[in-house]
Amino acid sequence: MSSHRAWQKSSFSSTGTECIEISSREAEILIRESDRKNEILATTPERFDALINAVKRDSIKFI
Repeated sequence: MSSHRAWQKSSFSSTGTECIEISSREAEILIRESDRKNEILATTPERFDALINAVKRDSIKFI
């Protein structure tokens, strides 16, 4: 699934393997960790936008 897809790494990520990558497929946004290439989360563009905005507002706490 992911081998022929173009993935984009965040410009905030280091050059290591611990990065979040995104891609798209039809009407979906795909999210994965660069060191877990076969574990892919699919969501809608609207939900992805809501996630990004929540992170920017600091209303999501990561553990």
